[in-house]
Amino acid sequence: MILASRLLARVGLKTVVAAVAFLAASAPGAGSAAPVPVPSPSPSPTPSPLTFAGFVRSTDYTVQTQTNPANGGPRIPSYYPSFTADMNLRLNYRFGASPISVGVSYLDAQPIGSCTTPSPPAGSTCINGANNLPGFPISTFMEAYVQYRGDRLFAKLGNQVINTPWATSATGAHIDPSSFQGLDVRYSLGNDFTIEGGDYVRFKPSELGGFQRITLLTGYPLGAAGLANNIYDPSGLSIQTNGIVYGRAGYAGADGIAANVYVYGMQDIANILWFDASLPLGASRFKPFVKLQGGSESNAGTAVIGKIDSSVLGVQAGVNFTPTLSTTVGYDGIPIHTDTVTLPAGYTCPGPGASGANVIAVNSLLTTKSLPYFLPTGGTGNCTLNANGTANLYDGGWASPYSDSYGIDPLFTTPTTVGLVDRRSPGSAVTARLTYTNPTNQFISYVSRTYFDYTTPAYAQSTYETDIDALYYFKRIPAGPYRGFLFHYRYAVQTQSGSATYSGTSQLTYNRFQLEYDF
Repeated sequence: MILASRLLARVGLKTVVAAVAFLAASAPGAGSAAPVPVPSPSPSPTPSPLTFAGFVRSTDYTVQTQTNPANGGPRIPSYYPSFTADMNLRLNYRFGASPISVGVSYLDAQPIGSCTTPSPPAGSTCINGANNLPGFPISTFMEAYVQYRGDRLFAKLGNQVINTPWATSATGAHIDPSSFQGLDVRYSLGNDFTIEGGDYVRFKPSELGGFQRITLLTGYPLGAAGLANNIYDPSGLSIQTNGIVYGRAGYAGADGIAANVYVYGMQDIANILWFDASLPLGASRFKPFVKLQGGSESNAGTAVIGKIDSSVLGVQAGVNFTPTLSTTVGYDGIPIHTDTVTLPAGYTCPGPGASGANVIAVNSLLTTKSLPYFLPTGGTGNCTLNANGTANLYDGGWASPYSDSYGIDPLFTTPTTVGLVDRRSPGSAVTARLTYTNPTNQFISYVSRTYFDYTTPAYAQSTYETDIDALYYFKRIPAGPYRGFLFHYRYAVQTQSGSATYSGTSQLTYNRFQLEYDF
Protein backbone atom coordinates (compact mmCIF):
# COMPACT_ATOMS: atom_id res chain seq x y z
CA MET A 1 0.00 0.00 0.00
CA ILE A 2 2.83 2.42 0.84
CA LEU A 3 4.49 1.58 -2.52
CA ALA A 4 1.19 2.10 -4.37
CA SER A 5 0.54 5.45 -2.71
CA ARG A 6 4.06 6.64 -3.68
CA LEU A 7 3.56 5.55 -7.30
CA LEU A 8 0.22 7.30 -7.46
CA ALA A 9 1.74 10.45 -6.13
CA ARG A 10 4.60 10.31 -8.70
CA VAL A 11 2.60 9.72 -11.92
CA GLY A 12 -0.62 11.43 -10.98
CA LEU A 13 -4.14 10.19 -10.57
CA LYS A 14 -5.31 11.15 -14.11
CA THR A 15 -2.54 9.19 -15.78
CA VAL A 16 -3.35 6.03 -13.87
CA VAL A 17 -7.05 6.32 -14.60
CA ALA A 18 -6.31 6.70 -18.32
CA ALA A 19 -4.04 3.67 -18.34
CA VAL A 20 -6.62 1.52 -16.57
CA ALA A 21 -9.29 2.63 -19.02
CA PHE A 22 -7.10 1.73 -22.01
CA LEU A 23 -6.34 -1.75 -20.62
CA ALA A 24 -9.99 -2.36 -19.91
CA ALA A 25 -10.99 -1.35 -23.41
CA SER A 26 -8.31 -3.61 -24.92
CA ALA A 27 -9.22 -6.64 -22.86
CA PRO A 28 -10.90 -9.58 -24.63
CA GLY A 29 -14.69 -9.25 -24.52
CA ALA A 30 -14.62 -5.52 -23.89
CA GLY A 31 -17.90 -3.94 -24.95
CA SER A 32 -16.58 -0.94 -26.86
CA ALA A 33 -13.03 -0.93 -28.26
CA ALA A 34 -11.27 2.24 -29.27
CA PRO A 35 -10.65 2.44 -33.07
CA VAL A 36 -7.39 0.88 -34.20
CA PRO A 37 -5.42 3.15 -36.54
CA VAL A 38 -5.49 1.91 -40.19
CA PRO A 39 -2.14 2.00 -41.96
CA SER A 40 -1.96 4.32 -44.99
CA PRO A 41 -2.39 2.47 -48.30
CA SER A 42 0.70 1.88 -50.33
CA PRO A 43 0.90 4.20 -53.32
CA SER A 44 -0.26 2.63 -56.62
CA PRO A 45 2.61 1.71 -58.92
CA THR A 46 3.09 4.14 -61.76
CA PRO A 47 2.02 2.46 -65.02
CA SER A 48 4.78 1.91 -67.51
CA PRO A 49 4.78 4.52 -70.29
CA LEU A 50 5.69 1.78 -72.78
CA THR A 51 3.10 -0.86 -73.65
CA PHE A 52 3.39 -3.62 -76.22
CA ALA A 53 1.33 -6.38 -77.80
CA GLY A 54 1.44 -8.61 -80.84
CA PHE A 55 1.33 -12.17 -82.05
CA VAL A 56 3.24 -14.98 -83.70
CA ARG A 57 1.28 -17.04 -86.21
CA SER A 58 1.48 -19.72 -88.86
CA THR A 59 -0.93 -19.93 -91.77
CA ASP A 60 -1.59 -22.88 -94.05
CA TYR A 61 -3.54 -21.67 -97.07
CA THR A 62 -4.81 -23.41 -100.21
CA VAL A 63 -6.92 -22.22 -103.13
CA GLN A 64 -8.12 -24.66 -105.77
CA THR A 65 -9.95 -23.45 -108.89
CA GLN A 66 -11.54 -24.90 -112.00
CA THR A 67 -11.74 -22.67 -115.04
CA ASN A 68 -13.88 -22.96 -118.15
CA PRO A 69 -12.24 -22.21 -121.50
CA ALA A 70 -14.27 -20.00 -123.82
CA ASN A 71 -17.24 -21.73 -125.47
CA GLY A 72 -17.25 -24.65 -123.07
CA GLY A 73 -14.78 -27.52 -123.09
CA PRO A 74 -13.14 -29.37 -120.22
CA ARG A 75 -12.54 -27.58 -116.93
CA ILE A 76 -8.93 -26.61 -116.20
CA PRO A 77 -7.95 -27.24 -112.54
CA SER A 78 -5.41 -25.11 -110.69
CA TYR A 79 -3.96 -25.65 -107.22
CA TYR A 80 -2.31 -22.90 -105.14
CA PRO A 81 -0.82 -24.02 -101.79
CA SER A 82 1.15 -21.76 -99.47
CA PHE A 83 2.45 -21.78 -95.91
CA THR A 84 3.61 -18.68 -94.04
CA ALA A 85 5.01 -17.91 -90.58
CA ASP A 86 4.56 -14.31 -89.45
CA MET A 87 5.09 -12.06 -86.45
CA ASN A 88 3.52 -8.73 -85.49
CA LEU A 89 4.77 -6.34 -82.78
CA ARG A 90 2.87 -3.21 -81.68
CA LEU A 91 4.52 -0.62 -79.40
CA ASN A 92 2.99 2.49 -77.82
CA TYR A 93 4.79 5.05 -75.65
CA ARG A 94 2.85 7.57 -73.57
CA PHE A 95 4.52 10.77 -72.41
CA GLY A 96 3.97 10.78 -68.65
CA ALA A 97 0.39 11.55 -67.62
CA SER A 98 -0.27 13.50 -70.80
CA PRO A 99 -2.81 12.35 -73.42
CA ILE A 100 -0.06 12.22 -76.08
CA SER A 101 1.58 9.00 -77.22
CA VAL A 102 3.49 7.60 -80.17
CA GLY A 103 3.16 4.15 -81.65
CA VAL A 104 4.52 1.77 -84.23
CA SER A 105 3.43 -1.59 -85.63
CA TYR A 106 5.80 -3.91 -87.48
CA LEU A 107 5.03 -7.11 -89.37
CA ASP A 108 7.40 -9.75 -90.73
CA ALA A 109 6.11 -12.74 -92.73
CA GLN A 110 8.22 -15.50 -94.21
CA PRO A 111 6.96 -18.14 -96.66
CA ILE A 112 8.03 -21.73 -96.15
CA GLY A 113 8.55 -23.87 -99.23
CA SER A 114 7.19 -21.28 -101.65
CA CYS A 115 8.34 -18.42 -103.86
CA THR A 116 10.88 -15.85 -102.74
CA THR A 117 9.95 -13.03 -105.10
CA PRO A 118 6.65 -11.34 -106.01
CA SER A 119 7.20 -12.14 -109.72
CA PRO A 120 8.74 -15.60 -110.26
CA PRO A 121 10.88 -15.95 -113.41
CA ALA A 122 9.45 -17.65 -116.48
CA GLY A 123 9.46 -21.41 -116.11
CA SER A 124 9.68 -21.27 -112.31
CA THR A 125 7.97 -24.12 -110.49
CA CYS A 126 7.15 -22.10 -107.35
CA ILE A 127 3.55 -21.13 -106.62
CA ASN A 128 2.31 -17.87 -105.15
CA GLY A 129 -0.82 -17.94 -103.01
CA ALA A 130 -3.76 -15.58 -103.39
CA ASN A 131 -3.79 -11.91 -102.43
CA ASN A 132 -4.19 -12.49 -98.68
CA LEU A 133 -1.21 -14.85 -98.40
CA PRO A 134 1.64 -14.04 -100.78
CA GLY A 135 4.37 -16.56 -101.40
CA PHE A 136 7.24 -14.17 -100.73
CA PRO A 137 8.74 -12.42 -97.68
CA ILE A 138 7.08 -9.30 -96.23
CA SER A 139 8.71 -6.82 -93.87
CA THR A 140 6.74 -3.65 -93.26
CA PHE A 141 5.83 -0.98 -90.74
CA MET A 142 2.05 -0.87 -91.00
CA GLU A 143 1.79 1.93 -88.43
CA ALA A 144 3.96 4.82 -87.23
CA TYR A 145 1.95 7.59 -85.63
CA VAL A 146 1.55 10.25 -82.95
CA GLN A 147 -1.74 10.14 -81.06
CA TYR A 148 -3.81 12.33 -78.72
CA ARG A 149 -6.49 10.68 -76.56
CA GLY A 150 -8.45 13.00 -74.26
CA ASP A 151 -11.82 12.75 -72.56
CA ARG A 152 -13.69 13.73 -75.71
CA LEU A 153 -11.10 14.38 -78.39
CA PHE A 154 -9.11 11.71 -80.21
CA ALA A 155 -6.60 12.43 -82.99
CA LYS A 156 -4.04 10.29 -84.79
CA LEU A 157 -1.49 11.46 -87.37
CA GLY A 158 0.73 9.20 -89.47
CA ASN A 159 0.62 5.66 -90.86
CA GLN A 160 -2.34 3.88 -89.30
CA VAL A 161 -4.75 0.97 -89.45
CA ILE A 162 -8.33 2.26 -89.80
CA ASN A 163 -11.80 0.76 -89.83
CA THR A 164 -14.52 2.54 -91.82
CA PRO A 165 -17.02 0.96 -94.24
CA TRP A 166 -15.29 1.93 -97.50
CA ALA A 167 -11.73 2.48 -96.30
CA THR A 168 -10.68 -0.29 -93.96
CA SER A 169 -7.58 -2.27 -93.07
CA ALA A 170 -9.41 -5.56 -92.38
CA THR A 171 -6.77 -6.89 -90.02
CA GLY A 172 -8.38 -10.32 -89.79
CA ALA A 173 -8.58 -10.97 -93.53
CA HIS A 174 -4.98 -10.62 -94.68
CA ILE A 175 -1.54 -11.59 -93.47
CA ASP A 176 -0.42 -8.00 -94.07
CA PRO A 177 -3.46 -5.70 -93.78
CA SER A 178 -3.67 -2.52 -95.79
CA SER A 179 -3.04 0.77 -93.99
CA PHE A 180 -3.40 4.50 -94.59
CA GLN A 181 -1.25 7.59 -94.19
CA GLY A 182 -2.93 10.72 -92.93
CA LEU A 183 -4.95 12.32 -90.12
CA ASP A 184 -8.00 11.04 -88.23
CA VAL A 185 -9.89 13.22 -85.71
CA ARG A 186 -12.85 12.10 -83.58
CA TYR A 187 -14.86 14.16 -81.06
CA SER A 188 -17.59 13.07 -78.66
CA LEU A 189 -20.42 15.59 -78.43
CA GLY A 190 -22.01 13.87 -75.44
CA ASN A 191 -25.55 12.45 -75.45
CA ASP A 192 -24.20 9.45 -77.42
CA PHE A 193 -23.28 11.52 -80.50
CA THR A 194 -19.85 11.49 -82.20
CA ILE A 195 -18.39 13.30 -85.18
CA GLU A 196 -15.27 12.21 -87.06
CA GLY A 197 -13.17 13.43 -89.96
CA GLY A 198 -10.15 12.12 -91.83
CA ASP A 199 -7.77 13.02 -94.62
CA TYR A 200 -5.64 10.14 -95.92
CA VAL A 201 -3.14 11.02 -98.63
CA ARG A 202 -1.41 7.68 -99.26
CA PHE A 203 -2.38 4.01 -99.18
CA LYS A 204 -0.43 0.80 -98.58
CA PRO A 205 -2.23 -2.17 -100.17
CA SER A 206 -1.98 -5.56 -98.54
CA GLU A 207 1.30 -7.37 -99.18
CA LEU A 208 2.99 -4.15 -100.35
CA GLY A 209 5.72 -2.56 -98.28
CA GLY A 210 5.38 1.17 -99.03
CA PHE A 211 2.75 3.91 -99.08
CA GLN A 212 1.78 5.26 -102.49
CA ARG A 213 -0.78 7.55 -104.15
CA ILE A 214 -2.58 4.61 -105.73
CA THR A 215 -5.74 2.61 -105.12
CA LEU A 216 -6.87 -0.92 -105.93
CA LEU A 217 -8.77 0.48 -108.93
CA THR A 218 -6.09 2.79 -110.34
CA GLY A 219 -2.97 0.67 -110.10
CA TYR A 220 -1.74 -2.90 -110.35
CA PRO A 221 -1.27 -4.01 -106.72
CA LEU A 222 -0.40 -7.62 -106.09
CA GLY A 223 -3.42 -9.92 -105.88
CA ALA A 224 -5.98 -7.30 -106.92
CA ALA A 225 -7.77 -6.95 -110.25
CA GLY A 226 -6.40 -3.42 -110.58
CA LEU A 227 -7.06 -0.97 -113.40
CA ALA A 228 -9.75 -2.23 -115.78
CA ASN A 229 -8.63 -3.07 -119.33
CA ASN A 230 -11.19 -0.61 -120.79
CA ILE A 231 -9.33 2.32 -119.15
CA TYR A 232 -6.55 3.46 -121.48
CA ASP A 233 -3.29 4.33 -119.74
CA PRO A 234 -0.50 4.98 -122.24
CA SER A 235 2.17 4.94 -119.52
CA GLY A 236 1.23 1.43 -118.43
CA LEU A 237 1.81 2.58 -114.85
CA SER A 238 -0.50 3.27 -111.93
CA ILE A 239 -2.71 6.35 -112.05
CA GLN A 240 -1.85 8.66 -109.15
CA THR A 241 -4.65 10.15 -107.01
CA ASN A 242 -4.73 12.28 -103.87
CA GLY A 243 -6.36 9.89 -101.42
CA ILE A 244 -9.54 10.25 -99.37
CA VAL A 245 -11.40 12.97 -97.51
CA TYR A 246 -13.76 11.35 -95.01
CA GLY A 247 -16.45 12.40 -92.53
CA ARG A 248 -18.89 10.66 -90.18
CA ALA A 249 -21.69 11.59 -87.78
CA GLY A 250 -22.73 8.77 -85.46
CA TYR A 251 -25.16 7.91 -82.68
CA ALA A 252 -24.82 4.92 -80.33
CA GLY A 253 -27.40 4.73 -77.54
CA ALA A 254 -27.46 2.56 -74.44
CA ASP A 255 -30.74 1.07 -75.70
CA GLY A 256 -28.92 -0.63 -78.58
CA ILE A 257 -30.04 1.82 -81.25
CA ALA A 258 -27.14 2.97 -83.43
CA ALA A 259 -26.83 4.91 -86.69
CA ASN A 260 -24.08 6.49 -88.78
CA VAL A 261 -23.90 8.72 -91.84
CA TYR A 262 -20.64 8.73 -93.82
CA VAL A 263 -19.31 10.85 -96.68
CA TYR A 264 -16.22 9.98 -98.74
CA GLY A 265 -14.39 11.98 -101.35
CA MET A 266 -12.28 9.44 -103.25
CA GLN A 267 -10.20 12.02 -105.08
CA ASP A 268 -10.70 11.99 -108.90
CA ILE A 269 -12.62 8.71 -108.61
CA ALA A 270 -15.94 8.95 -106.78
CA ASN A 271 -18.03 10.61 -104.08
CA ILE A 272 -19.88 8.32 -101.67
CA LEU A 273 -22.79 8.94 -99.31
CA TRP A 274 -23.38 5.97 -97.00
CA PHE A 275 -25.51 5.15 -93.96
CA ASP A 276 -26.03 2.23 -91.61
CA ALA A 277 -28.38 1.68 -88.68
CA SER A 278 -29.15 -1.03 -86.11
CA LEU A 279 -32.42 -1.37 -84.19
CA PRO A 280 -33.35 -3.96 -81.53
CA LEU A 281 -36.94 -5.17 -81.82
CA GLY A 282 -38.30 -5.29 -78.29
CA ALA A 283 -37.04 -7.01 -75.16
CA SER A 284 -37.83 -10.61 -76.10
CA ARG A 285 -35.44 -13.33 -74.90
CA PHE A 286 -34.80 -14.02 -78.61
CA LYS A 287 -33.21 -10.56 -78.95
CA PRO A 288 -34.55 -9.86 -82.45
CA PHE A 289 -32.98 -7.00 -84.38
CA VAL A 290 -32.93 -5.40 -87.81
CA LYS A 291 -30.09 -3.55 -89.54
CA LEU A 292 -30.19 -1.29 -92.58
CA GLN A 293 -27.46 -0.05 -94.91
CA GLY A 294 -27.34 1.82 -98.17
CA GLY A 295 -25.90 4.65 -100.16
CA SER A 296 -25.15 6.24 -103.49
CA GLU A 297 -21.96 6.75 -105.46
CA SER A 298 -21.06 8.88 -108.48
CA ASN A 299 -17.84 9.67 -110.31
CA ALA A 300 -15.93 12.77 -109.22
CA GLY A 301 -13.18 15.07 -110.42
CA THR A 302 -11.34 13.77 -113.48
CA ALA A 303 -13.11 10.37 -113.15
CA VAL A 304 -9.95 8.41 -113.92
CA ILE A 305 -11.77 5.03 -113.93
CA GLY A 306 -14.77 6.27 -115.88
CA LYS A 307 -18.44 6.91 -115.22
CA ILE A 308 -19.75 5.60 -111.89
CA ASP A 309 -23.46 5.71 -111.10
CA SER A 310 -24.40 3.25 -108.39
CA SER A 311 -26.70 2.75 -105.43
CA VAL A 312 -27.02 0.02 -102.79
CA LEU A 313 -29.78 -0.90 -100.37
CA GLY A 314 -29.45 -3.68 -97.82
CA VAL A 315 -31.33 -5.14 -94.87
CA GLN A 316 -30.44 -7.77 -92.30
CA ALA A 317 -32.58 -9.40 -89.60
CA GLY A 318 -31.53 -11.73 -86.81
CA VAL A 319 -32.64 -13.59 -83.69
CA ASN A 320 -31.02 -15.61 -80.91
CA PHE A 321 -32.70 -19.01 -80.64
CA THR A 322 -30.76 -19.71 -77.43
CA PRO A 323 -27.99 -17.88 -75.57
CA THR A 324 -25.49 -19.79 -77.74
CA LEU A 325 -27.27 -20.16 -81.12
CA SER A 326 -28.24 -17.26 -83.41
CA THR A 327 -29.14 -16.69 -87.04
CA THR A 328 -29.18 -13.80 -89.50
CA VAL A 329 -30.56 -13.30 -93.00
CA GLY A 330 -29.30 -10.44 -95.15
CA TYR A 331 -30.07 -8.92 -98.56
CA ASP A 332 -28.25 -6.37 -100.74
CA GLY A 333 -29.28 -5.04 -104.14
CA ILE A 334 -27.46 -2.92 -106.74
CA PRO A 335 -29.65 -1.84 -109.72
CA ILE A 336 -28.51 -2.22 -113.35
CA HIS A 337 -27.86 0.89 -115.43
CA THR A 338 -27.85 0.87 -119.23
CA ASP A 339 -25.84 3.23 -121.47
CA THR A 340 -25.89 3.14 -125.26
CA VAL A 341 -22.55 4.13 -126.80
CA THR A 342 -20.48 3.95 -129.96
CA LEU A 343 -17.46 1.83 -129.09
CA PRO A 344 -14.04 3.49 -129.64
CA ALA A 345 -11.43 1.84 -131.83
CA GLY A 346 -10.02 -1.30 -130.25
CA TYR A 347 -13.20 -2.17 -128.31
CA THR A 348 -15.70 -4.83 -129.36
CA CYS A 349 -18.70 -6.63 -127.91
CA PRO A 350 -18.49 -10.23 -129.18
CA GLY A 351 -21.87 -11.68 -130.05
CA PRO A 352 -23.38 -15.02 -128.98
CA GLY A 353 -21.17 -17.96 -129.91
CA ALA A 354 -18.01 -15.89 -130.04
CA SER A 355 -15.18 -16.15 -127.54
CA GLY A 356 -16.08 -14.10 -124.43
CA ALA A 357 -19.62 -13.44 -125.65
CA ASN A 358 -21.35 -10.29 -124.40
CA VAL A 359 -18.33 -9.03 -122.47
CA ILE A 360 -16.37 -6.00 -123.68
CA ALA A 361 -13.12 -7.09 -125.34
CA VAL A 362 -10.08 -4.84 -125.83
CA ASN A 363 -7.38 -4.98 -128.48
CA SER A 364 -4.53 -3.05 -126.89
CA LEU A 365 -2.77 -2.65 -130.25
CA LEU A 366 -5.70 -0.63 -131.62
CA THR A 367 -6.69 1.24 -128.47
CA THR A 368 -5.91 4.95 -128.19
CA LYS A 369 -8.45 6.07 -125.59
CA SER A 370 -10.61 4.74 -122.78
CA LEU A 371 -14.11 3.39 -122.82
CA PRO A 372 -14.85 5.52 -119.73
CA TYR A 373 -17.30 3.32 -117.78
CA PHE A 374 -16.94 1.31 -114.59
CA LEU A 375 -17.90 -2.11 -115.98
CA PRO A 376 -18.63 -5.48 -114.34
CA THR A 377 -16.00 -8.23 -114.34
CA GLY A 378 -15.74 -11.88 -113.33
CA GLY A 379 -18.49 -13.29 -115.55
CA THR A 380 -21.27 -10.69 -115.57
CA GLY A 381 -22.47 -9.99 -119.11
CA ASN A 382 -21.82 -6.30 -119.66
CA CYS A 383 -22.74 -5.54 -123.29
CA THR A 384 -24.98 -6.33 -126.28
CA LEU A 385 -24.77 -5.08 -129.87
CA ASN A 386 -27.53 -3.11 -131.58
CA ALA A 387 -28.46 -3.30 -135.26
CA ASN A 388 -27.14 0.22 -135.89
CA GLY A 389 -23.64 -0.71 -134.65
CA THR A 390 -23.92 0.85 -131.21
CA ALA A 391 -23.58 -1.17 -128.03
CA ASN A 392 -25.57 -1.28 -124.81
CA LEU A 393 -23.36 -1.24 -121.73
CA TYR A 394 -24.74 -2.76 -118.53
CA ASP A 395 -23.08 -1.17 -115.52
CA GLY A 396 -24.08 0.25 -112.13
CA GLY A 397 -21.57 -1.62 -109.97
CA TRP A 398 -20.20 -0.08 -106.77
CA ALA A 399 -16.58 1.12 -107.04
CA SER A 400 -14.50 0.51 -103.89
CA PRO A 401 -10.97 1.87 -104.46
CA TYR A 402 -9.64 0.66 -101.11
CA SER A 403 -11.22 -2.79 -100.74
CA ASP A 404 -11.76 -4.05 -104.30
CA SER A 405 -10.83 -7.73 -104.73
CA TYR A 406 -10.16 -8.14 -100.99
CA GLY A 407 -13.60 -9.43 -99.92
CA ILE A 408 -13.74 -6.98 -96.98
CA ASP A 409 -16.52 -4.53 -97.86
CA PRO A 410 -19.38 -3.81 -95.40
CA LEU A 411 -22.26 -5.37 -97.34
CA PHE A 412 -24.36 -7.86 -95.37
CA THR A 413 -23.89 -10.41 -98.15
CA THR A 414 -20.13 -10.31 -98.77
CA PRO A 415 -18.74 -13.83 -98.19
CA THR A 416 -15.18 -15.06 -97.75
CA THR A 417 -14.14 -14.92 -101.40
CA VAL A 418 -15.89 -12.59 -103.90
CA GLY A 419 -19.01 -10.47 -103.40
CA LEU A 420 -21.08 -7.94 -105.37
CA VAL A 421 -18.51 -5.18 -104.94
CA ASP A 422 -15.52 -7.34 -105.91
CA ARG A 423 -17.34 -8.28 -109.14
CA ARG A 424 -17.84 -4.53 -109.83
CA SER A 425 -21.27 -5.66 -110.86
CA PRO A 426 -24.93 -4.79 -110.44
CA GLY A 427 -27.05 -7.59 -109.05
CA SER A 428 -28.54 -8.87 -105.83
CA ALA A 429 -27.51 -11.24 -103.07
CA VAL A 430 -29.04 -13.09 -100.12
CA THR A 431 -27.04 -14.60 -97.23
CA ALA A 432 -28.29 -16.86 -94.42
CA ARG A 433 -25.95 -17.52 -91.50
CA LEU A 434 -26.17 -19.76 -88.41
CA THR A 435 -23.73 -18.96 -85.57
CA TYR A 436 -22.82 -20.92 -82.42
CA THR A 437 -20.97 -19.34 -79.48
CA ASN A 438 -20.21 -21.48 -76.45
CA PRO A 439 -21.09 -20.17 -72.94
CA THR A 440 -17.51 -19.02 -72.21
CA ASN A 441 -17.13 -17.29 -75.63
CA GLN A 442 -14.04 -19.40 -76.31
CA PHE A 443 -15.49 -21.18 -79.35
CA ILE A 444 -17.27 -19.28 -82.13
CA SER A 445 -18.36 -20.97 -85.35
CA TYR A 446 -20.71 -20.20 -88.20
CA VAL A 447 -21.94 -21.68 -91.46
CA SER A 448 -23.44 -19.49 -94.18
CA ARG A 449 -24.90 -19.82 -97.65
CA THR A 450 -24.96 -16.94 -100.14
CA TYR A 451 -26.80 -16.68 -103.46
CA PHE A 452 -25.85 -14.02 -106.05
CA ASP A 453 -27.89 -13.07 -109.11
CA TYR A 454 -25.73 -11.30 -111.71
CA THR A 455 -28.23 -11.58 -114.56
CA THR A 456 -28.23 -8.72 -117.09
CA PRO A 457 -29.86 -8.39 -120.53
CA ALA A 458 -26.60 -9.83 -121.90
CA TYR A 459 -27.13 -13.24 -120.26
CA ALA A 460 -28.14 -14.97 -117.03
CA GLN A 461 -25.47 -15.73 -114.47
CA SER A 462 -25.66 -16.81 -110.83
CA THR A 463 -23.13 -17.69 -108.15
CA TYR A 464 -23.38 -19.65 -104.90
CA GLU A 465 -21.00 -19.74 -101.96
CA THR A 466 -20.92 -21.82 -98.78
CA ASP A 467 -18.67 -20.69 -95.91
CA ILE A 468 -17.64 -22.45 -92.69
CA ASP A 469 -15.67 -20.61 -90.02
CA ALA A 470 -14.41 -21.80 -86.60
CA LEU A 471 -12.44 -19.79 -84.03
CA TYR A 472 -11.22 -21.30 -80.73
CA TYR A 473 -9.41 -19.56 -77.83
CA PHE A 474 -7.39 -21.93 -75.64
CA LYS A 475 -8.10 -19.86 -72.51
CA ARG A 476 -11.09 -17.93 -71.21
CA ILE A 477 -11.27 -14.45 -72.73
CA PRO A 478 -10.52 -11.78 -70.08
CA ALA A 479 -12.00 -8.31 -69.83
CA GLY A 480 -8.88 -6.87 -71.46
CA PRO A 481 -6.77 -8.09 -74.40
CA TYR A 482 -6.49 -11.84 -74.92
CA ARG A 483 -3.13 -13.49 -74.18
CA GLY A 484 -2.56 -17.05 -75.29
CA PHE A 485 -3.07 -19.52 -78.13
CA LEU A 486 -5.97 -19.55 -80.58
CA PHE A 487 -6.72 -21.26 -83.85
CA HIS A 488 -8.87 -20.09 -86.74
CA TYR A 489 -10.11 -22.27 -89.60
CA ARG A 490 -11.98 -20.95 -92.63
CA TYR A 491 -13.42 -22.90 -95.56
CA ALA A 492 -15.34 -21.67 -98.60
CA VAL A 493 -16.53 -23.15 -101.87
CA GLN A 494 -17.94 -20.98 -104.65
CA THR A 495 -19.63 -22.20 -107.84
CA GLN A 496 -20.89 -20.28 -110.87
CA SER A 497 -23.70 -21.28 -113.16
CA GLY A 498 -23.86 -20.12 -116.76
CA SER A 499 -20.07 -19.86 -116.84
CA ALA A 500 -19.80 -22.02 -119.97
CA THR A 501 -20.68 -18.92 -122.01
CA TYR A 502 -17.49 -17.14 -121.01
CA SER A 503 -13.93 -17.94 -120.01
CA GLY A 504 -13.93 -17.74 -116.24
CA THR A 505 -13.76 -19.56 -112.92
CA SER A 506 -16.55 -22.09 -112.51
CA GLN A 507 -15.54 -23.32 -109.05
CA LEU A 508 -13.23 -22.08 -106.32
CA THR A 509 -12.37 -23.89 -103.07
CA TYR A 510 -10.65 -22.01 -100.24
CA ASN A 511 -9.00 -23.50 -97.13
CA ARG A 512 -7.15 -21.51 -94.46
CA PHE A 513 -5.87 -22.73 -91.09
CA GLN A 514 -4.13 -20.38 -88.63
CA LEU A 515 -2.45 -21.17 -85.31
CA GLU A 516 -1.65 -18.02 -83.36
CA TYR A 517 -0.22 -16.92 -80.01
CA ASP A 518 -1.20 -13.44 -78.80
CA PHE A 519 0.99 -11.64 -76.28
